[in-house]
Formats: sequence, C-alpha cells, structure tokens
Amino acid sequence: MGVVVSNTNVGMFSNSIAIGEACDVQETSNISLQGLCEGGQGMTFGSSGGPANDFDKIGGSNNPLQATGDSNATSANLTDIGNAPFNMSHCIGGEHTSGGGFGGGR
Repeated sequence: MGVVVSNTNVGMFSNSIAIGEACDVQETSNISLQGLCEGGQGMTFGSSGGPANDFDKIGGSNNPLQATGDSNATSANLTDIGNAPFNMSHCIGGEHTSGGGFGGGR
C-alpha cells in the first residue's frame, strides 16, 4: 500500500500525506500542481508512483469527484484530475496501489 493523500490539510509536498509523496515525485522544489496531476512540467516519478491521473484509488469526504474513501478511480475521475483547472481536492484519497509510474512527462 502506498502513501494516501490526506482528506484534510492537503499539501503538494513534504508532509508525508501530500500529493507529491503519493505520486513519489523526485523533485523537492519547483513542484508544479499540473505536473503532479498529469506528468510533465519537469516532474519525474519513482517506481512506486506516477502522476495523479494514474492513481488506482481516490476518495474522501472532501473530494468532489468521489466522496467514499478507498474507491477505485474511474476513467472519468482520472480525466478530471489530469485536466485543467488542476484541483488539489480532486487528489484527496489518491493512492498508487500497484506502483509503476512512467517516470516523466507525457
């Protein structure tokens, strides 16, 4: 089981429950929300992650796309995550359960 994006106090990086940790982003500065959500923008990912639009699971009471935590992400959910405007709230509950991020921009 990977890092899960928190339902509250969502951050982009470095609070152990942020989008960056759930995506296993390798950068520690100049992190782009767009890059975390769809890849590219100079973001690279470790083998246990990938961009948020590749999450296996999402959901939580503060996620407008899926209110039930630990839900399988649908293709519609992932499209919403990967398209502008990029919303941190769409990533709540996000988790890569299978790993294997593609490692860079699309």
